[in-house]
Amino acid sequence: MNEHNRSHVTFNQGRALCKIAGEYPTLYESIMEAVQNAIDANATEINIVLNRKSQHLAIRDNGDGVTMQEFEVALSKVCESVKERGKLGQFGIGLISPLGKCKYFTFISSPSRARTEGYVEWKFVTDDIRAQALNVTVPHRQRVDLVSKAISSGGTRRDVTAVEWNTQLEVFGYTKDKVINKIPSAEELLNGIVDRYGAAMRRNNVQIGVAIINEDGSHDLKAGSARPFTGKKLPEKIIRNKDGGATTIRLYLARKTAEKGYRGKVSVGEADNDFRFAFSTFARSVPILASELVDALTSGIFEGEILSEKARLHANRRSFVEGEALYGFCDAIEAWFKEEGEGHLEQIQGQREDERLQELGLQSMRNLEQVLKLPMYAELNKVINSFKRGTVGENHTLPSDAAVLGKQKEKSLAVQGAGNGAQEDSDHKGDGEVEKPNHHPYTVAGPKGQRRTIVKSDSLGLQFSHTAMEGSDRLFELDIRNGVLHFNIRHPVWVACDRDGKGNRQLRQLQEFITIQALELELMPPDWRKYIDLFVNEVMNPFGFLIQNSRSYTFTKTKVDLKE
Repeated sequence: MNEHNRSHVTFNQGRALCKIAGEYPTLYESIMEAVQNAIDANATEINIVLNRKSQHLAIRDNGDGVTMQEFEVALSKVCESVKERGKLGQFGIGLISPLGKCKYFTFISSPSRARTEGYVEWKFVTDDIRAQALNVTVPHRQRVDLVSKAISSGGTRRDVTAVEWNTQLEVFGYTKDKVINKIPSAEELLNGIVDRYGAAMRRNNVQIGVAIINEDGSHDLKAGSARPFTGKKLPEKIIRNKDGGATTIRLYLARKTAEKGYRGKVSVGEADNDFRFAFSTFARSVPILASELVDALTSGIFEGEILSEKARLHANRRSFVEGEALYGFCDAIEAWFKEEGEGHLEQIQGQREDERLQELGLQSMRNLEQVLKLPMYAELNKVINSFKRGTVGENHTLPSDAAVLGKQKEKSLAVQGAGNGAQEDSDHKGDGEVEKPNHHPYTVAGPKGQRRTIVKSDSLGLQFSHTAMEGSDRLFELDIRNGVLHFNIRHPVWVACDRDGKGNRQLRQLQEFITIQALELELMPPDWRKYIDLFVNEVMNPFGFLIQNSRSYTFTKTKVDLKE
């Protein structure tokens, strides 16, 4: 075979461009590309307007803009990035990403450093480009009807419009395909932008405005920026290995919000590029990561970024290029989790569990308070009144010094309204100390609240404490001296009712049943106590089984078929 003979490869360039644009398959991705280009052009304000009714999209920014020559170079190098390393974009495809998703789109820009050049518009018509088999061309024209407000001196001619932006991408007649044009809401679009470009946005103080006009004419508006991380900063860690090079881990323990709990987000990226994508997306592309690690870094407990020196971003921007560098990156993340991350996770999870038990205790206490108020159960109140020590909160007038015995070791929250309607919740701040006659606080120990003052023979009430009573086979113990009912959270009945941390209803029922039994036991004659105590311990097992499986208690379909 003669090696000097050559066969020509030809293809329809216009159709090929449309297929290349399909690397970004949705309108959402095209918006992301336009925002990325604006940030790369040093924009500090980016505004997005989407009109669902007219299928129109406009993205405007106050960045540096481009000269005609710069844009012509970019058009001649599709699939070859003309940006230096460190910029968000590097694949050179985003420029044409709206192709195939709309009838046409225009790109208008004026370089801020050369104002005299004015605005130039390029018009990309999908059908026209698709029809050009060779030598694809895009028409352009000077927009003499536009002038920057930054250089307009007061007034302009009637046929000239002063604009505040340097670059505008405008999409006309975008597709009605609901999969391709799906933009859920202004908030989700803004959050997606921050997730990807937050590092650069924070550095340049970029503000984003999103306005969506719905088909019914209503407006969905959202504006914001990339907020700095506000959680507890963990020590920055750089882990090196042969394949992955240096992996930089900059993470925080996210703050817990009252409304939504832990909402932290972890992102990944290249060390020399500000582009980021969600760790959850990354984890789906590399199933080799341990499930415990993935669960931890997507739990909302952590926030921050993990950066790779050697792993390279894939053109789809949702994964890294397959290879040794990627696996070295994964190994480094695994090493950090085993050495440090796992311990932080266990600490937070333990606190979350303590907070959950404290809240469940308060819910049960509110129910029990209603029982103890009834005259028919006055005997149970006699047990509480027989306790030797009580507690008072910050807003309670203390008795004499001789009656004050110190502070409780644990914090606790009190049922609001306990004790003749007195406000006892630890978050309540009164105008000063107040007298609270016949004060009977119902409190639950835990991570929240205050350390209450222990007093002698006053403010007698009941406190719940959730304790791992290691080595004990008892489900509960009532400390009649201090008025504390301890629940053994390691007892098999408690563990079975909790159902992997999801048995909130069952635990409330168990707590309330135990409390009544514990108080009733104290009413029994002393010589009966040993036998009654054995009886109560025996009855707890079948009662726990009923809580877990009987429809009368669970109100759900169960695996065990119990006949009514």
